[in-house]
Amino acid sequence: MSQPMGGKTSPNQERTQSNLEEWKIGKRQKTKDSTRFDDRSINQIKIASQIYMDIMVVGRWGCHDLDLSSLRSTPGLVNTKNNCYINALIQVMFGMRCIRQLFLGRDCFLELKISSHKDFLSYLKMGGTIALNLHTLFEDMTLGTSGLSVNNFKETLVTHNDEFKRYDNDLQHDTHELLSIIFDSLSMTFEKYHSENVFRKWFHSSLCGTINCLTCKHSSTNDSDQSFIVEIAIENDDLKSCIESHLKEVALEDYTCQQCKTSGNSRRSCKMTTSPILIILLKRFGVSGKKITKKVTFPFYGLVLNKDSKYDLGAIVSHSGRDLSHGHYFTFQRIGCSWLNFNDATVSEVNFECERTLSNAQRDAYILVYCVREKFEELITKKDEVSYHKFQEK
Repeated sequence: MSQPMGGKTSPNQERTQSNLEEWKIGKRQKTKDSTRFDDRSINQIKIASQIYMDIMVVGRWGCHDLDLSSLRSTPGLVNTKNNCYINALIQVMFGMRCIRQLFLGRDCFLELKISSHKDFLSYLKMGGTIALNLHTLFEDMTLGTSGLSVNNFKETLVTHNDEFKRYDNDLQHDTHELLSIIFDSLSMTFEKYHSENVFRKWFHSSLCGTINCLTCKHSSTNDSDQSFIVEIAIENDDLKSCIESHLKEVALEDYTCQQCKTSGNSRRSCKMTTSPILIILLKRFGVSGKKITKKVTFPFYGLVLNKDSKYDLGAIVSHSGRDLSHGHYFTFQRIGCSWLNFNDATVSEVNFECERTLSNAQRDAYILVYCVREKFEELITKKDEVSYHKFQEK
């Protein structure tokens, strides 16, 4: 076995290697809560364990030599078994510089608060298998591996916990729903096993509602509506108006004031607080799953949410089709000063100055990824980033 990067193996790395050797012989492990892993879960634990050993001990691809400051490849992902909903969200995550650097680098895993084999199993169960398999998938994408698919990553998800079992089939699924569950799992993992929960730092938004009684002037505030993705109803034909409608003051006819007990004389207003990256879901699907195809215009630069901050657009996830169970997902990603269309295995440059292209994007846009302007190059893409697609043409 080759020596780890940086010279001698630390005691923590030696302990990790010793603890993980148990999985190499495929033994079933039983924890104190009597949870027993099935064969698929054991296989995923073995894979995740090997990835972790490679990062901690072997250093098999020398990421200390990899320039993570810029994007050197933007490969497509083969669509097998209706996996376009996974392809789209992986391209969005990989396209964000902060997430790409997080999972490609070693620091994310070196800082883990793990001191025993039991800790490691708990880490994997909470979200560690997702993090480790993102590392491998992002590595292959960075190296420009051809014919790459998300099949192995999907297998990781469906064996992770019961919440992902619904994806253990070849059906079309909602990419927004899956992205939310993945972010929730990773956030809980970072909250417990890392020094900082970067997912809350980068993506967390909250909606603060204030109820004002017009009779006694009493006010009460509730900020319990917190999420990584802000869901906006399509009530107008432009994004800013949709957001304003979402936050507008409304009369509460059935509300009784806690202070003066007066009913029907209160109003509620909302204020949205966002992190540097704002992910907006345009609610195109109702309870029946039928799609709202209304065009919604949205700014590529300078979305104003408050007087102090402007947000610029970094990515678009589009859905073409008639309803939630049918159709196709694809992604537009800003890389450097260009926009690329990631349509499964096909990657092509796109020009939004073309009226038809822009019109289609406004009709099909489902998820919009914005970032506050002063953090855009740090978190999303640098102006001088070079895509694999453009590099091949030079």
